[in-house]
Amino acid sequence: MLSTPTPTATCVNHRKRERLATCGVCQSALCVDCIVHTAVGVKCRKCTGGAAATTPTAHGKAKLSAAAKAGKRRKWAVPVAVFGALLMVVGGLAVLNRGGGGDSEDATAQPNDATDHSPVAGNGAFVERVADFRGAAGVRVGATLTVPGNLGDKTAPGVLIIPGGGAQDRNGGIQIGTQLPDPLYQDLAETFAQAGLVSMRYDRRGSPALNLVAGTPLRWEDLIGDAQGALAFLAERRETQGRPITVLGYDQGGFIALRMAQSEPRVKGAVLISTPGRPIWDVIAFDFERSIPDPAKAQEVAAGVRAGAAELARTGQLPDTANMGDELKNVFNADLPYLGPLFAFDPVAEAAKVELPTLLVRGGLDGSILPRDIDALAGALAVDETIVAPAGSNTLALPRGAEGRFHNPARHGTTRDGDATGAIGEWIRSAVK
Repeated sequence: MLSTPTPTATCVNHRKRERLATCGVCQSALCVDCIVHTAVGVKCRKCTGGAAATTPTAHGKAKLSAAAKAGKRRKWAVPVAVFGALLMVVGGLAVLNRGGGGDSEDATAQPNDATDHSPVAGNGAFVERVADFRGAAGVRVGATLTVPGNLGDKTAPGVLIIPGGGAQDRNGGIQIGTQLPDPLYQDLAETFAQAGLVSMRYDRRGSPALNLVAGTPLRWEDLIGDAQGALAFLAERRETQGRPITVLGYDQGGFIALRMAQSEPRVKGAVLISTPGRPIWDVIAFDFERSIPDPAKAQEVAAGVRAGAAELARTGQLPDTANMGDELKNVFNADLPYLGPLFAFDPVAEAAKVELPTLLVRGGLDGSILPRDIDALAGALAVDETIVAPAGSNTLALPRGAEGRFHNPARHGTTRDGDATGAIGEWIRSAVK
């Protein structure tokens, strides 16, 4: 059973400060100074032992990757020339708007229902429909279906957007540096609609939008079950009948996409955005090494992550956090049914089991997911192509204040790399059959 209380408008600790996020454990409203970014999402200081918020780290310059395998991989160049801001492994997100807003239908949509699915009046770019579905253990999961405005009675290929670990709701997360909303999933959905694709995005279990009742553990298998429930819903919609479906995963969501690409006959392709080619604990340790200013402490904390991960693998139990520093508590103060399988996930081994067309996407200035991650995944996949957004962060976001085709200050205040998101839609249309 899940509860979704309405968060207060101001910080629980600073009543005159606006709420920017919600603790994923106790539901407290948090301002910028009270947010703690952990490997399993945003928490408050009380639920993480009093740690301070993570400080973002600047990226170095990066160039378009030219890695390719003869006869196997094709490079999709995305011409942009600016630099992006770092968003850590726990996720943050950013921006894009291709043609103004869309229209929303409030009635809950169900698979194969008798509802009129024709577009409502509007600018014609896209239509959004409520698409709540039953996830793992019958839990009702909030979701949105985004449909091309001119679809009418026709059908279109479908895209299931699987959220990553930093999601605040079905639209995306927040940027660590600016604390602005960063609705990557919503931006992708609107881009896909303009490319003639139907997409579905949903609230991640354990996020502020779909929190577990106190005492209920977050389970990795339930996250997979929610994605399977969303896939079943999307596949049964009139708008996608008989058309291929692509699973798109961001960050940890890419791990779930890899699993589904192996086992779900309805899935015909996969897109992995900022998905590690290493175990997630190694990415976390690497982030500590490069983000903590004191080199000695950075090495100590990174070694603690690796030692804790090894203990978890060896014993099947979480390490004792009583004598750990705040950084390590943020990592290991988590539910065992979630962190155990997540840390044990081997993305390269799982990628080797995928035979479907798969697109690998990386922000060129992403300091966490490196070219070697993409190369490792590409080496294991049977069929792969790569998009590198040379100026993008891990969420394909451009610098704050940068102007671009999809900049909408009233909505986001930042800009997504629209060339990259557009290329993803183009690849899905052309490669997934």
